[in-house]
Amino acid sequence: MRDIRRKEKEIKNKDEMIEILKKTKYLTIAMCQDNIPYLVTLTHGYDIKKNTIYFHCAREGKKIDILKKKK
Repeated sequence: MRDIRRKEKEIKNKDEMIEILKKTKYLTIAMCQDNIPYLVTLTHGYDIKKNTIYFHCAREGKKIDILKKKK
């Protein structure tokens, strides 16, 4: 895993991350399959008590295939 290149853009503070998740309407999930990047922007919900992000999607498709793939 590589470190973030632009350190001034890195968000390390958990409270700041939570505020972003609570305020924003969309998030972009970045994945990679066979060394090819795949990004998808989704609406989301955030459960602060469970520290869990939820997003609506079909039960099959490219992002599900990538997320389920085991190394």
